Amino acid sequence: MKLCSERLIVLSLFFASLLLYAATLSPDVLGGDPGEAQFVPYVLGIMHYTGYPLYTLLGKLWTYVLPFGNVAYRMNLLSACAASITIALVYLITRQLSWSRASAVLAAASLAIVPLFWDWATLAGVRALNVLLVGLCIYMALIWQRAMTGGEPAAPSRFYLLCLAYGLSLAHHRTAILLAPGLGLFILAVDRSILRQGGILLKGLAWAAMPLLLYLYLPLRSATGAPFDLHHPDNWERFLDLVTARQMSGYLQSVTWAEVPARLGFYVRDLAAQFTVPGLVLGLVGLATLWRKQPRESALFSLLFAAIVAFTVAYRADRRPGLNEVFLIPSYLVFAIWLGLALEPAWGLLARGLGRQAFNVQRSTFQALILSLLAVWYGASGWSTYQKFKAGRWVPLEAYRQLLQGQQARRYVQLTLPLLEDDGLYLADWEQATALWHAQLVEDVKPGVEVQQVLKEEDLNRWIDEALSAGRPAYVGRAFPALLGRANLTCVGAALRVGGSSSNKTPLLHQPANAVLEGRLRLAGFRLWQQDLRRGGVVPISLYWEALEKPKANYSVSVRLFDPQGRQVAQKDYSNPVLGLYPTSLWSTGEVVGDFYELALPRQGLPGAYRLRLMVYESPGPGQWRNLTVSGSEPPRDFIELPPMTVH
Repeated sequence: MKLCSERLIVLSLFFASLLLYAATLSPDVLGGDPGEAQFVPYVLGIMHYTGYPLYTLLGKLWTYVLPFGNVAYRMNLLSACAASITIALVYLITRQLSWSRASAVLAAASLAIVPLFWDWATLAGVRALNVLLVGLCIYMALIWQRAMTGGEPAAPSRFYLLCLAYGLSLAHHRTAILLAPGLGLFILAVDRSILRQGGILLKGLAWAAMPLLLYLYLPLRSATGAPFDLHHPDNWERFLDLVTARQMSGYLQSVTWAEVPARLGFYVRDLAAQFTVPGLVLGLVGLATLWRKQPRESALFSLLFAAIVAFTVAYRADRRPGLNEVFLIPSYLVFAIWLGLALEPAWGLLARGLGRQAFNVQRSTFQALILSLLAVWYGASGWSTYQKFKAGRWVPLEAYRQLLQGQQARRYVQLTLPLLEDDGLYLADWEQATALWHAQLVEDVKPGVEVQQVLKEEDLNRWIDEALSAGRPAYVGRAFPALLGRANLTCVGAALRVGGSSSNKTPLLHQPANAVLEGRLRLAGFRLWQQDLRRGGVVPISLYWEALEKPKANYSVSVRLFDPQGRQVAQKDYSNPVLGLYPTSLWSTGEVVGDFYELALPRQGLPGAYRLRLMVYESPGPGQWRNLTVSGSEPPRDFIELPPMTVH
């Protein structure tokens, strides 16, 4: 009966967290690392450092057997399932350390609603599987310890399973090396005689090494012509470079000792943000409790926690002053367990106050009361995070286009790739390139367009000039500052076309407007890219401006959205047209320039007719602004109003 109730709790935690993550799951294609993790397993390609063969092969199997959703959605769901298994594991780990189910449920619930853990439970990527394998190693270490303490004949097999779990973790993510000090010392603390048992040690090493054979996938697949392979690990040097990420080793040497206190402060603030300040205090109480009652287990957790924090503090992959928080996620698992164990001293105080016999009689009531209070606390915290995820489903594209929220990447692809010439060159950051590669390799959209990742912005103009001199159309994926001041820029959908001769024709499939501003600029037309508009959605629109004379000033553009009651509900301004990159003083007479904007429709707005107003303005002097007026308008207007749009 007791075993049955344990299984029921474990299954309940798994399915409850899975429903939570599925409800907030990213619905489609993504950019950046999640975007790569969506399509590489499906096409059996090769991922970036360190190759991730376990994730690639598991992802291929997952996309093959799952009967619903597109490839991107399936890979997002794989992260949700891995995260949900981790929540169940946290319960099981905490139960190995505490007699209290309430403590174990508290630990599992604490991790489930940690914002960063929750975030990566809704995105494709290696993070959720990494923390799952870390949790599996900890759980198997505790299971082996219990078998050794109880003198069970199955203890050696438990040790081999621990070694296998560690091998799988190491085959997935190189940060698994951070588990080695804690696990090694824990094994010696439990059974020092294992050093004299050569047979068991050799078998354990063999079990740990077996998963590492998965790395052979990388050179073998590269040699057979993987459809996506940026590193080509088909010789020993490139294989080692990919698997060990040697090019990134310098990131561990970029932090000085003088910076360490400030970076540790970042971590403390991050921990408080993830678990709240009361949760931070409870976690420290749980840590002290574990050290007092179970020092060997506490050493295992503390060494793992310290190794992860030390690595993250010492590792800096960019110029940001903060930490790369994704590396900290396994430490959240450890801290959640400590937080759950904070209930142990509370039970002890109650037992001493009421007497052990009276406390045992009322223990179930106390646990139910504590869990109810925690459900209210965590429910409020989780609801705010849930609302944030739902609000992020429809977020307008910004100039730098990270493509990590909701339908951003899907709209970006639809408003970019199909509009390009087959021989075009598309230069993009990693965040945009992965979404475009997904469309090409998985959905066969414009496979002839060459999508090139921009590694150094200073090379951007050189690549553009080489393409144009070869007669190839050149496009850019986002607002690179290196483009500022370059002539003949225009938006083609969400893409930026660079160079070529200026045109005096607006693109096909646009709606004419013919609104003239003081005889200088004419709105020749516009295109509303999405006809079925719904509250909470996004309005993507292209504007086509024509220079009636060579502009003598630089004009800024403001696009404003008004609801049926005439209230302004959204606004987007650029200092220059074309994502702020193309000052009007560089335009030539008769040149037509495409300009792209997205505005968010309010989630709780009114249905009905919405209107867009366009304002073009200049700054005659510091702190001075003047809107251009519409020629021939009666009464005089300093804005252009487009026809109404129906929003459901």
